[in-house]
Amino acid sequence: MVFWVNPADGWEVDVRYVTVARLPQVVSQEPRRVEFEIRSPENAPEGGVVVPGYALYYVYEDVDGTCLYRRQDVAIATEVVGGR
Repeated sequence: MVFWVNPADGWEVDVRYVTVARLPQVVSQEPRRVEFEIRSPENAPEGGVVVPGYALYYVYEDVDGTCLYRRQDVAIATEVVGGR
């Protein structure tokens, strides 16, 4: 899986493109996690903000089925506190 973070102009992110290693099992349903740091602009107002991103990953239809490549848009909710 790969995850792409797409912050608004003026926002800084330590990594925009995050990869998650494929697990050795053929069938896997556990959650995947990605981590990154994001910094708001100096003049950002306090309060909630949504940072867009998306995940790209493969999905198989059954164990021996067709492999599909999928994109899933993600909205990351966070808070700006103290102007940063």
